[in-house]
Amino acid sequence: MDTENELIEHQTITAIVENVEQAKLEVSQAFALLATAKTRLDAALGGIGSGSYNQIVPHGNHYGDSVFEKVEPAHVMITQNAWRYILAQTGLNAYMTERRKNELHKQIEDNELPALTVENIMNTLGGLAGRVNTLLCESIKEVFDWLRPQSQWGTGALKTNHKFYVGEKAIVGWAVERNYGGGFHINYRDDAKFRALGNVFSLLDGKGVVKYPNDFYTRFNEYFKDKPAGDKFEDEYFECKCYGNRNMHIRFKRADLLAKLNQIGGDGELPGQEKDAA
Repeated sequence: MDTENELIEHQTITAIVENVEQAKLEVSQAFALLATAKTRLDAALGGIGSGSYNQIVPHGNHYGDSVFEKVEPAHVMITQNAWRYILAQTGLNAYMTERRKNELHKQIEDNELPALTVENIMNTLGGLAGRVNTLLCESIKEVFDWLRPQSQWGTGALKTNHKFYVGEKAIVGWAVERNYGGGFHINYRDDAKFRALGNVFSLLDGKGVVKYPNDFYTRFNEYFKDKPAGDKFEDEYFECKCYGNRNMHIRFKRADLLAKLNQIGGDGELPGQEKDAA
């Protein structure tokens, strides 16, 4: 799988870093100007008795005027959002399991990723790209396990599903809810699972990552906005029928891709892939 061609170009990364640094500088200048304005108002309209005539930020803001002293958190937020954007643009998220994505985004939240430089971005993306086959296998196994009985609840309680492999048909319990105007939508708690399902089959088919708004979850929900009386959704990989008991019955249309899912999900490997000790 040629993942390097899917990564954003070096020149684009350079432009991102330059603009982020310029934005931070402008934010610092803006905060300094606001602080200067605050000082001017303090001198001209400083509070008299219980009055407060020097306020700039409207009442109701959590930080009030103390926000002018918080330029560093603003810089941190800009950097975090830049990392999120870069990862989203590469499409690497689509190769990861929900657990891996949560771990990566927690690193961003905890400021554990390196400083936002061209070198650090290229090294981080290169490291992730080099592990795409491993990440894809993990994602396939996550979908594989999700579609098999795991417990007495959800899919596990449903007889159609097989314990050791995914059959031509599977039932996902508590997957959908009725729309107020008719039709169905996928339970928001399962949005990541259904996005992963669509991505896994597209990747197994050699078509690459499916991005919003063409991902399975979005297309499914949008379809029923135009078909409020319907209970079926179909695309090139799946036939789905929804029921009032919140179950979704899925028939897999591509037996070849289903076979790959079962082979890899059952601890097989991608063709040509070596074992990754990590």
